[in-house]
Amino acid sequence: MSQDRFLTAQFCDDIRQEVGYKFSLMGCYSAELIIDDYPTALPKLCALVTARTPIERPFLKLLLRARLGDETVAELQVPDNMLSEQKKAAASSMSHGAKFITVSAMMVFSPLVIQEEADLRIEAESEEGMVNSPALTIRQRRETDPPVFPQNAATAG
Repeated sequence: MSQDRFLTAQFCDDIRQEVGYKFSLMGCYSAELIIDDYPTALPKLCALVTARTPIERPFLKLLLRARLGDETVAELQVPDNMLSEQKKAAASSMSHGAKFITVSAMMVFSPLVIQEEADLRIEAESEEGMVNSPALTIRQRRETDPPVFPQNAATAG
């Protein structure tokens, strides 16, 4: 994809649909997910994926692919009718000053088997090429990592 098209992925333990067409992300990760041992299986890992394109260049095709290291662990083809609807909506949005079209998707990996340290990333393939999300590094806990619950943390009583 060109540089003005981009992709983000927020990795988390769960995504819950709430009242009022909103979602809550539970247990969000930043750059790393630390595990105790290999191999392991996470019962569930989710990603809220967002692809953005300039409004004058709507997506004509969009395939989202999750890759753990070199392995594809999931694929999601965004339906053509959804992309067509967004293209139609873009025409009216442009007159209201909108500059971008955003396509969001939720991906759930259940279970996610991890054999060794690896990066988990989402790729988006469109008619203009490929773009990658920033990676979530999955690695084993090291002695130098801070404790999960700091010993001097205040406790509720």
